[in-house]
Parts: sequence; structure tokens; C-alpha cells
Amino acid sequence: MASGFGDTWQHTVAFEKTEPVFEGASYPICITGKRNCPPEDCGGVWDYEELLAILANHTHPRTDRLDRRKV
Repeated sequence: MASGFGDTWQHTVAFEKTEPVFEGASYPICITGKRNCPPEDCGGVWDYEELLAILANHTHPRTDRLDRRKV
């Protein structure tokens, strides 16, 4: 994932289990995920937390300004 300079992202990858290997497949692969990454140029960790709060509250005053196709 690309991030802007100074955004200070830290990621944790949890290894939960192994799956059978399939010939011809490219590895590694992500088979599932929750909020797999923040949208491009969302403003860093603190702005991403604010974005998640806005998305969780459909009555938030800033909800009408979101382009949900990018989130």
C-alpha cells in the first residue's frame, strides 16, 4: 500500500492458518479482510479514524460530502 509522506502508518499482519497450495497460483494472497486498507490520500492515521467515525454515523454532518465509491 502506498501512503503519503509523514502519514506514519504501521501495519500488523496476523498469520492465522495455512491453506492448500494450488499449482499456478501466485502467492501470497489475501483471502479476506476487514477494512483492508484506507482510501488513497485519506490524510493519515488520525484522519482515517475520523473517516471511519463518519462512515459509521449516517447522520454525521460531513456524511453528505463523502464519495462512497472511493471509500
